[in-house]
Amino acid sequence: MSPLPTTMSRKIFFAVAFCFASASAKFVHISSPVITNWGAWGHYEPCPPGTYVYGFQLIAESTQGFFGGDSALNGINLLCISPAVRRNASTSAATKISSAIGHEGYPRRVMECPDPYFANGFQLRSENFQGWYVDDTAANNLLLHCTNGRYIVGDGESRGLWTGIQKCPRGLVICGIQTQVEEPSKFDDTALNNVMMGCCEPV
Repeated sequence: MSPLPTTMSRKIFFAVAFCFASASAKFVHISSPVITNWGAWGHYEPCPPGTYVYGFQLIAESTQGFFGGDSALNGINLLCISPAVRRNASTSAATKISSAIGHEGYPRRVMECPDPYFANGFQLRSENFQGWYVDDTAANNLLLHCTNGRYIVGDGESRGLWTGIQKCPRGLVICGIQTQVEEPSKFDDTALNNVMMGCCEPV
């Protein structure tokens, strides 16, 4: 399914994506397989022009115990930087971007591709629907694939399974993010459900 639920949302997304991809020869988006589908999509947030994703930081809630409701992964911060700065092994000029974020959890450790590489794919760890009387968590963790062929794994939670690799086309790297997040409710709260990332050609 499309990560953008309405015609207006699609128009807004592609207008924003076109503006920020204008410095690139190509732009595509890659999406997590839909394991659960609760909540609304936030806005698409691109890296600043001329910068690309090299790392991330999760916002996640720890396990709340038998009688607590778990929301697991609540948000994703992506770290953007320019190739020139990256070649100098400096992260002081990095920009942090994010889309929709839930209300629970705390920031985890920063994960980075080795210098001077960027991210060109991702996988989401997600738990499927557990039944009407069982606590659901939806997305639990994230890993990014780097342009050197390695990957970096987040320190989120461990429920569910890893989806297949969502990879940018050859020569493109990740340059933006959009997330689907369920708001808190008195019945269950899964927070982050799905992720879409933009891929740009570095210039």
